[in-house]
Amino acid sequence: MAAAQLSQLPLTGRVLNETLRLYPPAYVLPRVCAEPMSLGGYRVEPGAEVWLWVYFMHHDARWFDEPERFRPERFSPEAEAARRPSTFIPFGAGSRACVGRHFAELEATLCLAGLLRRFRLQLVSPRTVRIHPRITLAPGRPIEVRLKARR
Repeated sequence: MAAAQLSQLPLTGRVLNETLRLYPPAYVLPRVCAEPMSLGGYRVEPGAEVWLWVYFMHHDARWFDEPERFRPERFSPEAEAARRPSTFIPFGAGSRACVGRHFAELEATLCLAGLLRRFRLQLVSPRTVRIHPRITLAPGRPIEVRLKARR
């Protein structure tokens, strides 16, 4: 699979985006206030640390209908055009956004497509994924899958 084929994989990109929405690796973004401002009715002074909880924003029903459901169609071109800007930011936003975003998206899309072309994935023991927040967000215990070769 080559990067040139990426445009032929719209569903793969949607699946990855929905996964990043549900489980953003950078689930919280700390920032330092540069000038006095009001935020949510609170006065914030310069030098104060402000934390943007990406995880909770991505799970907020104001921005994502049925936020706990896995629905890749949220990332169709029509749905993205209708969504409020800056409500999906798994790589941050603005001048402080992750510089490796496009490479990460490319690599993840190509890896997932290549894996799914060769194998069918079967969940070994279905159960709710519990998150384990550390530097990045991770599952609380391994998610076991069985790979079955496609013919």
